[in-house]
Amino acid sequence: MELKQRRIWDKRHFKLLDDGVWFRYKSPSEDAEMKVKYEDLGLDIVYVRKKSASIVFTVLTFLSVIVGKLLLVDANLEKTSDIILVIAFGLFLFIVLFLSWSDARKPLIGINGGEKSLALLRNSPDDETVDRFIYELHERIKNRIIMLRVRPNDNELSFDYKKRMLDMLLEDNIIDEKKYQNVLQQIRANKTNIGFNRTNDDID
Repeated sequence: MELKQRRIWDKRHFKLLDDGVWFRYKSPSEDAEMKVKYEDLGLDIVYVRKKSASIVFTVLTFLSVIVGKLLLVDANLEKTSDIILVIAFGLFLFIVLFLSWSDARKPLIGINGGEKSLALLRNSPDDETVDRFIYELHERIKNRIIMLRVRPNDNELSFDYKKRMLDMLLEDNIIDEKKYQNVLQQIRANKTNIGFNRTNDDID
């Protein structure tokens, strides 16, 4: 499963792999590509709204103010060409300020709670698609945690140990009751298979 996001000079691409998340983030000031393992991510969701514009917009605004000051000092508002030039500059400055404001108010979703975190655009391409991606990501994180802590398929661990680890995940709200029952059923089935195999060996 993958998710492609884009919003005003901001491109984000996420792919859910077997062992982790690959993502690439491109903006006017940054181009990063990285892979994060599922066990390094958390299950917390944080809604973030940026308060400061990027350095690119800050520089553009600063340069626009300087150019605008020089332009207005030498401009002759009785000439049509100067009037058009001043209007064009005003439109340019308005666009820069609008982009800066839009970037500052860009809603993000942070996937936190682990050693590393991810930041997704909230509504790109739309809320429903983002929610589906986060749900699938959380399912893979939970499955990875279960494989590492409970180890349901490890025949060397006792049923009591696996169930105790599973109980802890439920108590810590890492998994819900439905997930708990599914994994518990898997553990019991694995225990039954082991016992059956050993019985056959004894008979042989």
